[in-house]
Amino acid sequence: MRDKIIRIFKSDENYNVEVKQYNSIDGMLAFGLFILLYVSYYFLGYLYQSKHIYLGELLNIVLALTTILIVKLRGQKISSVGVTKHKLKKTIVVGLITGALFLFTCSLIPGIIKGLEWNPPLTILYKIFYFFIIIGFVEELVFRGFIQTRLHGLIHNEMAVTVVTGILFSSMHIPFQMALYNMKTFQYISNNSITLFLLFFWHILFVFLYKKFNSIVTGTLFHGFMDMCNGLFR
Repeated sequence: MRDKIIRIFKSDENYNVEVKQYNSIDGMLAFGLFILLYVSYYFLGYLYQSKHIYLGELLNIVLALTTILIVKLRGQKISSVGVTKHKLKKTIVVGLITGALFLFTCSLIPGIIKGLEWNPPLTILYKIFYFFIIIGFVEELVFRGFIQTRLHGLIHNEMAVTVVTGILFSSMHIPFQMALYNMKTFQYISNNSITLFLLFFWHILFVFLYKKFNSIVTGTLFHGFMDMCNGLFR
């Protein structure tokens, strides 16, 4: 039993090898990417609040391309941010099963029992694209694939890296809402402390999935299914 538990929580060996190659430059680039993301999301919220223009899809695509560009300019492989065929079949199966179970349990079955009204088919299709690609894939690429791994160049402790990245991941959700509702940072944090804590918890789970397979595939699928809990019903 003890050996089975150890195997469940054991990281993929490729992950352990890859994170040792990063240096302080990679670590600084990780922080730099986060700052770019944070500022961009604030202006995204401000633009939506003042002009009623939402450019979230475009911004996230640009952030994903920026992340890949940094990887290429550093002479690193795209697989180093978890975009890989490594254990592909297993990562897809695990992501589909766990994600679907979460969606069924937390949204589909409760929604049917409560008699909630379904979203139109085209709306559901759009939300699948939005939650799986624009949100799930991009956030897993940027935070678990890039920031989580590259911070090892500055912080030489796995638990500390995970905690710091978790704080960054939770903080990333602040600026858009802060600008949208014209709130100060500490005001938003105090009013949404439980939400921010839950985001940190989800980061821990996504990191576990990333380290388990050294891939963003499982995390992206689970992330998408999780967010789709808000996409099936009106």
